[in-house]
Amino acid sequence: FPQLIQFANVCGASVPRRVQEMFEGLDDDERTRNLIAANIAIEQVRQLRIHGVEQFHFYTLNRARLTFAICHALGLRPAKAA
Repeated sequence: FPQLIQFANVCGASVPRRVQEMFEGLDDDERTRNLIAANIAIEQVRQLRIHGVEQFHFYTLNRARLTFAICHALGLRPAKAA
């Protein structure tokens, strides 16, 4: 989470207080942090899709498994080889 705050600051963005509160006390619990992060991203994408956004770029700070989980939950799956 500290990386997220730093990244947001560099971009001139902010992290809502409610999101910060979701991560409080989880400094030593990576698994729970990842679950919360995925849930937040999934909900954001769902809401943006409702409003017509169709393309997304995820900054997961080199956490490919997190991106895969988000895409999987949204129904985006790799094409099966023919």
